[in-house]
Amino acid sequence: MNNTTGRILIAGTASGCGKTSVVCALLRAFQKRGLSLAACKCGPDYIDPLFHERILGIPSENLDLFFHTPKVQRRLFQKHGEGKDLVVAEGVMGYYDGLRCSDPEGSTSEIAAALNLPVVLVLPCRGMGHSVLPLLKGYLDYERTRQVRAVVFNGMTGRTYGQLAPEAEAWLAKEGYDVRLAGYFPILPKAALPGRHLGLLLPGEVESLEKKLDLLADQAEQTLDLDLLYRIAKEGTDAGDREDLLMETGKSAGTVRPPVRIAAAKDEAFCFYYKDNLELLRELGCEILYFSPIHDMALPDGTEGILLSGGYPELYAEELAKNKGIRQDIFKSLAAGMSCRVRRVSLSERGAGSRGRKLLPYDWISGGERLPDREPGKIRLCDVGSKIGSCVSETRGDDPGT
Repeated sequence: MNNTTGRILIAGTASGCGKTSVVCALLRAFQKRGLSLAACKCGPDYIDPLFHERILGIPSENLDLFFHTPKVQRRLFQKHGEGKDLVVAEGVMGYYDGLRCSDPEGSTSEIAAALNLPVVLVLPCRGMGHSVLPLLKGYLDYERTRQVRAVVFNGMTGRTYGQLAPEAEAWLAKEGYDVRLAGYFPILPKAALPGRHLGLLLPGEVESLEKKLDLLADQAEQTLDLDLLYRIAKEGTDAGDREDLLMETGKSAGTVRPPVRIAAAKDEAFCFYYKDNLELLRELGCEILYFSPIHDMALPDGTEGILLSGGYPELYAEELAKNKGIRQDIFKSLAAGMSCRVRRVSLSERGAGSRGRKLLPYDWISGGERLPDREPGKIRLCDVGSKIGSCVSETRGDDPGT
């Protein structure tokens, strides 16, 4: 990424305030204008990036200062945006919400400051008028690095915006805020993105998603100042050094090692991956082979290790239980000593065939049969995942049920 690449971060006041809808609207609208785009998501989120990927056709990037130092995160961000006209990042939860309630560490605001990203703040305004201004004042006054450059009034009618906008712009100028109004976004029932307990439905589950995305983009063209947002994005500059991201791959000069073939589950049930994790495995000499625990009867040929990501396997417990071929193949591979990393999730008793309890991935794979005892210190089946919000722990191969 160089200084000709625009970059902008869409933040909000809370989860559910409309960030993802606004980001999807911007991505599709700028895409229709012919721009080359990349997208990012702050924090440990797997679902929203799938919407970004659905629109752009390329994986989205996670920005996470819990896992990365600011220097490494800057390098990864630069790499992700290389050759693009614009990178659109989406915040997580409220702008100042992070690891703890006591401070904003790990929050969207911290990421914006570390990467020097101009921020557009999405304010949910349904049922509000002039009260929007003191709400906005609180967010602007609390910020130390002055990353917020524009605001979008979400859930506001055109009539209310027409009455409020002149007053709001005059007030922002009088108070000395270098913040512009970027327009408003009305409530669009036909473009609503439905959700469930962990967030939005997955893109493949949303009925008429392409039509919804087009409606969002059309609305953005009508009521958001896209030209202003693009100018603000172009004002963003790289923070810190611009060194290439160098990683130790373990390869010595003159040595060519055959790639390690890793089978990664990817389908309706298993779909939560960090793009950087998979890229790092590739740089370390792994070949990623995707397979479907629902649809495929066996692991890919030559598999030497298995990744079972997070996702919604509990919604597909019946389909997973019926696919005995893949279950038996995975179990035999584990029994023979193959390593498997799995994020712990529960499978409902309905599909997995148990009575009165929920099954862990081990139970789904083994059908209740235990793996042979292993010598201490060798981890074969273990849980991995974000330390933020995932609440996972390690499970050893010799203690699969804990």
